[in-house]
Order: sequence, then structure tokens, then C-alpha cells
Amino acid sequence: MLGHGVERGEWEEGGGFFGVPLENYLGWFFTVYLFLQMFALFLRHRGDAGADVTPLPKAYYFRAIAMYAAVAVKYPTVYVAGLLRGDSGSVTDAAGHTWWTGDISETATLMSIVTMPS
Repeated sequence: MLGHGVERGEWEEGGGFFGVPLENYLGWFFTVYLFLQMFALFLRHRGDAGADVTPLPKAYYFRAIAMYAAVAVKYPTVYVAGLLRGDSGSVTDAAGHTWWTGDISETATLMSIVTMPS
């Protein structure tokens, strides 16, 4: 899957996670979602395999969904707010390595998007 501005696997502007832009990961995330959604629809129309299962109350599922959503939204919100404000400074760690704060925020956003819905 090639993103905008990609030529032979190289991005012109790069990104915060090892030089790969966030849009590349979002594209892969959406692609996987589509395949999993198609599989879920296939299973739904396959038959009544779970007829003996007693459903849990909706409140049982709502608590988990609300907690995951609250945690998953934090880093993307901070990332977008930083983009809108134009925040991107640099910080230096104890070893003397310089990091861009925009790249750190983008990586945190990527990890939030990829790990929280799992």
C-alpha cells in the first residue's frame, strides 16, 4: 500500500515513527478493519451457532467500551491539538539524543490507535 508522496517506499516528509507517516498506518488499520468487518458479516449470516448462550446486559459491555474510548482518544486529541497550534519543539534525553516532540506525540497516537481497539 503506497501513500501520498511515496516513491519506492520512501516518504518525502517522513513521519514520527521511524520515518513512516501516520497516514500509512491509518491506511493499513482501515484495510484490516474492512476485512474483519466482512468476516464478522459472514459469521453473522452463517447461522445460529450461539443459540444456547445467554446474553449479558448492555451495561456490562458499555463500561469496557467507555474506558477504552477514554484512553484511546487521549493521544490522538493531544496530537491534533499540537498540529493545530504548531507545537513541535525538541527535547534532549539523558544520553544526549534529540527528539522532536511532534514525533513523540505522533508515535503515542499510533500506539494508541493500534493497541487500544485490539
